[in-house]
Amino acid sequence: MDLTTKSSVVLSLLVAISALSGPYSATAQNPSSQQPGTSRSEADVTSDLAQQLIPKVPDVVRDAPENRKEGNSVFRLQAYIYRDFMPFATSGDAAGLAARQRHYGMIAIISLTDEHGMPVPVTWHADTIWIVQGASVWETSAIEERRSETGCDFVIRSGPKWHPRSSVDVIMRLKDGYGRYFYLAIRNQTIGAVS
Repeated sequence: MDLTTKSSVVLSLLVAISALSGPYSATAQNPSSQQPGTSRSEADVTSDLAQQLIPKVPDVVRDAPENRKEGNSVFRLQAYIYRDFMPFATSGDAAGLAARQRHYGMIAIISLTDEHGMPVPVTWHADTIWIVQGASVWETSAIEERRSETGCDFVIRSGPKWHPRSSVDVIMRLKDGYGRYFYLAIRNQTIGAVS
């Protein structure tokens, strides 16, 4: 192999490697969404890669009803979904980068209430929550539960970095005291921003 051929092979390999190691985007798998001149931490790339592994959402989840009737009660969800852009000081080590990643990820507070003000049964607990935006899905079972006299809030944190003012659907799988599962949804919710 002469010098010209070797140079062509090396150049081709470098082009292929740089194409494979380009930036990642969890929103639409669009490499152009990264700001020019910015670098990404290993935690950002790892998180984005994990979010690109989109789970298959069963039809029963996508087709979930928006209310559930129990006797005279009609239960519905309300959702407040946002990204927190407030400055957050952390160390530059791996633990600090991970904390920053969690801080800037999406947060959702999903409230379950009866439209007549009756209490939510204490035996009902959220099992899984899906936040769906087109083909992208955030699925989690890491749910904080907060109860009041008449309602129940379910909080999920450290979600993907989807754009504020974009729309999502929220679906929740709940389990009752008899071990039966049921689904509730609230659709077309706008992601807010705190700054």
